[in-house]
Amino acid sequence: KIPLLYFVLGKLFQALGWWLLSMRGDIPLWVSADLGNPLLFTGLFLEVAALGRLCQYRTYLERFLVAWIALGTLTFWTMATNPALMVVVSGTVVAGIYSAGGIALLWARKISHLQRLTAISFLAFCPILLTRVYDSLTGETTLLTLSRIQSITFMFQFCLLLVGAVGLLLLMKEADDRLLNESECRERERRVIQSRFID
Repeated sequence: KIPLLYFVLGKLFQALGWWLLSMRGDIPLWVSADLGNPLLFTGLFLEVAALGRLCQYRTYLERFLVAWIALGTLTFWTMATNPALMVVVSGTVVAGIYSAGGIALLWARKISHLQRLTAISFLAFCPILLTRVYDSLTGETTLLTLSRIQSITFMFQFCLLLVGAVGLLLLMKEADDRLLNESECRERERRVIQSRFID
């Protein structure tokens, strides 16, 4: 139940964050950027935590990610003084969330092909985000700048929205199958022990 709650809350936070970011220019910047980005960071963290808990990853990573998001939010509020720096800070924070989530999924206690694929998807997004960060450092790329790297980033981000949703459903089924198999094994062992006792 907790992974599903985390996932739904994560998607709600992401939707609200993206909505605020898309309203840039129509609403005050402190609402659009200073509130939208932390909501987006929190939503991505909750999604990674939901998938990770289904995969039985080591939950101490969640404390690291909470600290990373807090540090990223404070950095955003204090140092992101122009649109290019906003992209640099937010892109770095999001890349950190996805890379930590991908590595945690690969190091989980029980790894499956689906889990490995989800982790690789997270890790593959990080170089794209960091290319966008570099592009913002060297030029004047902002959230609304039309460029090839922006288009690739947003297309990949949209794909990850789908991967996360489908991945959650498949990982939930996989976790249920694993519990069913473990239950069947325990039942077989109980019957063997019972049969030996009767013999």
